[in-house]
Amino acid sequence: MPGNAAVKSTARTALKGFWPQAIAASLWFMAVCAVLFVLLFVNSTLFGVRATVLNVVLTVVFAFLIIAPCFLGLLRFFRRAIYGNTDSFSSLFYYFSDKHKYKKAVWFFIMLVCRMGAIGLLTFLPYIIVRIIELLPFKFVADSLFLQFSIIRFVMYIIGVLFFLIVNLRYYIAPMLFVSCDDMHWTEIIYVSKHVSRYSSGPFLVLIVGFTGWILLSFLGVTLIYTMPYMLAAYAVHCRFAFSHYNHNIEVMKDTDFPEYRSTF
Repeated sequence: MPGNAAVKSTARTALKGFWPQAIAASLWFMAVCAVLFVLLFVNSTLFGVRATVLNVVLTVVFAFLIIAPCFLGLLRFFRRAIYGNTDSFSSLFYYFSDKHKYKKAVWFFIMLVCRMGAIGLLTFLPYIIVRIIELLPFKFVADSLFLQFSIIRFVMYIIGVLFFLIVNLRYYIAPMLFVSCDDMHWTEIIYVSKHVSRYSSGPFLVLIVGFTGWILLSFLGVTLIYTMPYMLAAYAVHCRFAFSHYNHNIEVMKDTDFPEYRSTF
């Protein structure tokens, strides 16, 4: 697998001459997300505290039905640009252009989030149990042990976060697989993602760490017009390298002759 520097350099090269389209596409996606924030603000203004549940429902529905297909369309736009195919901006609505494509995109994201949520439930289960014990109406933990119990809870939380991130790295390449292979079922995408990520999850984690500064810069808001296209291009380039590396390893395994062993039983 090429290193962090190679991925970033290739991404910058791929963006040469494509920056105006990349920025415009990113601004379009940010505008879609801004619509959700406006709706949440309006609900909070009109209904106050009572809008909490409504905002949660609205966020979930809007995220799956609108943001998810938009993000996949944006990712497909960048992926095709990296491969040398400059599409029109209408391709950003690719997953809204057909009923089957739209349903497939929404269902894929639902299944992916459910899997990640199930992993989160398992990895944070020790922390959740400790937290429930703390909230019990009767004194389960003596006052003298409260500090030690708080430390245990904090350690359980950190362990949960680490395991959640490590386990879910198996699915990081799934969105790129989805936009690259229209004929694959979501179960196949998840399966292939787990296998490809065995060889590339480490370099991807290094890439994320290498983008820490850019991620922090993105919190300024206006800087997203530069950092978002750059990071999306780097993700697309990394996935391309990951696919090539995986396919190369498969070919090497096919071409390698192993001696046959037979049992004498």
